[in-house]
Amino acid sequence: MKRLPTALMAAAMTSMFATSTFAADEAEWSPNLLLKPNAEAKLDDEWGVWKGGFSRLSYYGSIFPHQGNFFFRLAGTVKLTQNINVSDYASFIDNGNAEVKVGSWFRLGVGTPECSFIIQYYDENAAYLTENSESIGCDVAKWTEQQTIKTVPPVTRTITAEIRVIQPTACAGNSFWADSMPAYCDVLLDDAYFHINSSSTAPDEASSDNEDETSNDEDGQGDETSNDEDSTPSESGETVDDSGDSDETSTTATTASLHFTEIKPLYNIGDIVMIDLVENLQVATRFHRVDLWVAIELPDGNLLFMTENPFEPFSLKPQSFKSSLDTNQPTHRVLEFEVVPTLLSGNYTFYAVYVKEGQNPMNSFLGVRSNIAITRIVLGND
Repeated sequence: MKRLPTALMAAAMTSMFATSTFAADEAEWSPNLLLKPNAEAKLDDEWGVWKGGFSRLSYYGSIFPHQGNFFFRLAGTVKLTQNINVSDYASFIDNGNAEVKVGSWFRLGVGTPECSFIIQYYDENAAYLTENSESIGCDVAKWTEQQTIKTVPPVTRTITAEIRVIQPTACAGNSFWADSMPAYCDVLLDDAYFHINSSSTAPDEASSDNEDETSNDEDGQGDETSNDEDSTPSESGETVDDSGDSDETSTTATTASLHFTEIKPLYNIGDIVMIDLVENLQVATRFHRVDLWVAIELPDGNLLFMTENPFEPFSLKPQSFKSSLDTNQPTHRVLEFEVVPTLLSGNYTFYAVYVKEGQNPMNSFLGVRSNIAITRIVLGND
């Protein structure tokens, strides 16, 4: 996606950043904007998960939750994300006064993990602006809070908050779960949060409360009509521009989202498996084209990538399934096969994601341009 002009990028890169184990500031922060920030309630699709394992536990050996009855377990190398709509704070953000505070409580399960917070900023058209990252300590023997505070660049309307765990070495035989499942290095997480600082109410809420009055706000924008509501993320994580064609010079927004159709969880020998992918893609310009990546995680943990070659449809080498896309094919079948005895039984996980044209998401997540669609099945041997 098109990036910010150099001046804005420089301002974002030089913004104030702090990592600490305690929250010690006098700013007024919003409520927690994360959905299901802890594991007390069963999860649906609130968190995007790329690779690795993400589960909900009540205990881990002799380790119990930071508070409450459940916590999260991140197994192996994991990217955990949520997209947060911050358009309610548009006026505050565009004045350069907004900060976000992202954090969580961590505890080491097993291994020598490398953890970090990644914060990515997108405008109202879902165009990538810039990002911040900071390494954090997650290899701690007791529950420890880690947080980061960042200044939000102007014109931001959606923020992707990511908790990334990288396991540089294998932990065979050392995992708490080694006797019952493949060994991973484990990081435990509880009570995550995402706040944006503001006045006691969101700026745009404050202006709407006084819409019939003459505004005396210092920013002088009280009488202006906001267009922030024209661009709102849908439940699927996409961003759609509904502002219409009132301005002939306006550009069409980029819309990008994916999801798999519902399938049954278990297939036995003789059953036919059909994996259908629903795409919703409309790029703003030809410079915003994307590639579609589809991968299958096998029961042994290996990843197979679907390819564009009909004579070699799968490869262990990372590559895209479809290239240089600018519009969607609403629904298409990405895979259909019969379960036969020679297939490895166990859990299969299917991933699909739009990526900036020509980029490899296995090397960097910076090119990801949509939600990550995930579906899972079990192949039995009956």
